[in-house]
Amino acid sequence: MRTWGGTMPAFGAQGDKRLPRVSAHVIGRPRVNAALDDGAPLTLLRGAAGSGKTTVLVGWAFTSADRVVWLTVTPALATSAALAAALLRVLSGAGEAVGSPHPAPDVGEGWSAVAQYLCDHEEPLVVVLDDAAALDRDAVFDLCRTVAVPAHVRLIVATNRPSPFDSDGIALVLDTALISPEDLAFDTDEIRRALDVDEDTAVAVRETTGGFRGGHPCRRPPRPCPRRHGDRGGRDGGGRRLPPQPHGGGHLRRRRPRGPDPDQHHGHGGSAVGAGSEQ
Repeated sequence: MRTWGGTMPAFGAQGDKRLPRVSAHVIGRPRVNAALDDGAPLTLLRGAAGSGKTTVLVGWAFTSADRVVWLTVTPALATSAALAAALLRVLSGAGEAVGSPHPAPDVGEGWSAVAQYLCDHEEPLVVVLDDAAALDRDAVFDLCRTVAVPAHVRLIVATNRPSPFDSDGIALVLDTALISPEDLAFDTDEIRRALDVDEDTAVAVRETTGGFRGGHPCRRPPRPCPRRHGDRGGRDGGGRRLPPQPHGGGHLRRRRPRGPDPDQHHGHGGSAVGAGSEQ
């Protein structure tokens, strides 16, 4: 297996893998990649929308030596027959199933054809289903029963809400490994590499953000201003001492001016408009 710990290239295909495009500035996740390579017949990634499931899976697929077949589930593929037809098309290299004009075959014929394909091709294969919570119960159980037969096939599933993959009955069909939202969060070392900061800063960032559970540190945030103790002010260009700077977390509060504004004279007789008047 190739190792990869740098930034991810923007790509849509790796060999014969048809993969979603992701940012070119996302840090590699060797720790999560190792969990995905653990070899469980079914690996379930749980996480809210935007928690980085797709990006993690694309990054892992880039490093995997196995053949990876990717299918993003849409409502059109939620039924068992539609899923079987879509999976057979991507397995045979016919392209994406979304929006395909081909009608879905009968469920028995569809899964029978998928099972036959898997048995005829003995290369190590990983089927990735993204957004898989849209699948109905029959589709999930038919898929798992089909994948359970050939030992060289694994299934990786990403969901953003409870789904039939969480059913107790699935464990009777396939041994399941779980990658939780906590596992998807960035650890201290990943934050340090992503933001190019020291260990103490990485620890502070992790405590503040919870490990970027809602996204990824694709861009370095501004460094915090150094804490000032008893700042007595500096000097201007002429050497005169400047007044002390106010404290308040680095922010200056903008106040409404008091008294008349000498630049705002309107009306007759030179009457001034008072501070805070609306124009």
